[in-house]
Amino acid sequence: MSSTYNKYGKYYDIIYKGKDYLKECRDLVEYLNSYSVIDVHKILDLACGTGGHSLAFASMGYDVVGIDKSPIMINKALNKAEKLNLKVEFLVQDMRKFSLRRIFDAAFCLFGSFGYLLEDKDVMEMLVRVREHLNRNALFIFDFWPSFRMSFLKRLGYTRSLRRIVGENSIILRSVNMDFNVENSIVEYFIECYVLNSAEKKVLDHFTEIHCIRCFMPSEIKHFLVEAGFEPLAFFDVNWGGEKIYTCIPAKISSSNIACLAFRR
Repeated sequence: MSSTYNKYGKYYDIIYKGKDYLKECRDLVEYLNSYSVIDVHKILDLACGTGGHSLAFASMGYDVVGIDKSPIMINKALNKAEKLNLKVEFLVQDMRKFSLRRIFDAAFCLFGSFGYLLEDKDVMEMLVRVREHLNRNALFIFDFWPSFRMSFLKRLGYTRSLRRIVGENSIILRSVNMDFNVENSIVEYFIECYVLNSAEKKVLDHFTEIHCIRCFMPSEIKHFLVEAGFEPLAFFDVNWGGEKIYTCIPAKISSSNIACLAFRR
């Protein structure tokens, strides 16, 4: 993932400037309040990116550690934590192989990051590592893209999107072409970005990246969780455009994202 986010990581916070991390974390804390059977003080944020969720949790009073494979993303997270005067430990570590010598009361892997685990062995390595870092009965909460949703979009020909993002001093034109492989349930995103000076409209940067994201069926997720020593608890609909993003509504065929809650046995 580090190579994937070389340039995209540099502009990540501009591209996703409208993402309301605090609102999402309030929903996620409701999961903790409703379903956790232990008190939650220490949170592990896997594939934390530039630290949006980690910093929001920290602002609520949680003790947070965030890990990500991308040095660019972690450096941005550290700079944001310093500016906000929030104490969060951010580390460059692969979520499949991390070792922290700490035990947590809850763990999260959000915004589709679970899908970067492309092979079965990647999924199992990550889940085993997470379990080793959690207290007994701690919650592991993550979201993923359902494979039935992506195949449906492919049939509709939903293969390209264009977006214009206005930053403080720049404009980013982003083009995304999508291809969904039904054999392995992996989506390939071919991303091309032009970064323009907002005043003179001159091209400041241009780059392309390919992001591969695996989609899953809930039944697959259940199998992985049980094999790794977790107890699947619930699969809920994630509604990015709704008043409540992480809902308590059971996942359905129209769900574009699904949140999974599981106990560490």
